Amino acid sequence: MGSLARWIKRIEAAPRSPRRPVIVQGEEDMTVDWQHNLQVLRGKFDRPEVLMLKQGRHHLANEIPQIREAYFNFLTDHLK
Repeated sequence: MGSLARWIKRIEAAPRSPRRPVIVQGEEDMTVDWQHNLQVLRGKFDRPEVLMLKQGRHHLANEIPQIREAYFNFLTDHLK
């Protein structure tokens, strides 16, 4: 069983958490089923804050500067 399959089983079996994670997701991600993953994560955590990047793909660190700037600014604001 691969690491992704193990992670899916683990997160879907996990109890609900009071934590409020920050989630950054690209809408053009073709690597994972991000719609399903967001639904699962929204059900597992207390009001996660989600930044959706319209042109973002799977590996956001390799995106064009405008996309990287958008999510770095978002994350920086949350670390203050």
